[in-house]
Amino acid sequence: MDLATDYSRPEMLDFPDPNEPINVWLKMCDGILDLTRKGAFLRIPSENAFNQIRTGIRESIKFGQTLLILLSDPELGDLKKTAEIKIRLDQLNEIWLALFDKSRMSEVEANQFLSEVFP
Repeated sequence: MDLATDYSRPEMLDFPDPNEPINVWLKMCDGILDLTRKGAFLRIPSENAFNQIRTGIRESIKFGQTLLILLSDPELGDLKKTAEIKIRLDQLNEIWLALFDKSRMSEVEANQFLSEVFP
């Protein structure tokens, strides 16, 4: 019998690091925030790229919310990671509102905001 597939022995189970998806998500958020700071989302080349960015940010918010639910389990909870995720979610939500919620501010207000944030 191949030991690599013998799941009847506990020592053969290869459990992933539970922090791995959290760390990957946090790095992805850092990338989104960095692109936002550089004003990259203001120069979107096509409607397809715009839709990909919109979907990516929306899905990132949903995944972060899922991580918070998982970390609410006392056995999995890590207060430091939970705080980091909450901060990133707040930042992603602000980006979402600033870029995609047209009811939030007029174009004049948006241009003023962008000139203040990205002088």
